[in-house]
Amino acid sequence: MKTLATFRYILLVPSLSLAGYTSEAPEMAKPAATHVVEVRVIGQNLDGLGAELNVRSVLDWSPRTYNPGPGFSKTFSKSVNETYTVGTFGPRDYIEASVSFKNVAFHNNTRPPANAQLRVEIITDGKVGERTRLDANAANDKAWKVEYNPYLKGTVAVETNKL
Repeated sequence: MKTLATFRYILLVPSLSLAGYTSEAPEMAKPAATHVVEVRVIGQNLDGLGAELNVRSVLDWSPRTYNPGPGFSKTFSKSVNETYTVGTFGPRDYIEASVSFKNVAFHNNTRPPANAQLRVEIITDGKVGERTRLDANAANDKAWKVEYNPYLKGTVAVETNKL
């Protein structure tokens, strides 16, 4: 009987010390439950290029569901320097912004003028994240996510679960 009591005591001591250790452990910082997302677009000498901004989002993004969130489109004729608030997003959302020159296409071998430029940046919680640009050299320089599809287009995105 004494052996059983000693065995219980041996098991009880480590359990008590473990309980004390876990109750005194500092709390880990939790990721933000929401993120404010903005899109900044800056451009100049855009005449005749068909300059456009498209923003779309998907809420609770997963391979099985598609729940569209806020989005919008803007066109620009001469120049632009604007920041647009897309919205507040949760931990599993996807936001994408693309800029394009609708009148600059691969099939007709056109390029924007040397002085034309259009940039887009995604700003999350006040910090600039991904960005890209369209200009005469963007496709040649392999600027981030720039392609002819079928016109010159650059795309940036943020997945809130990766912030």
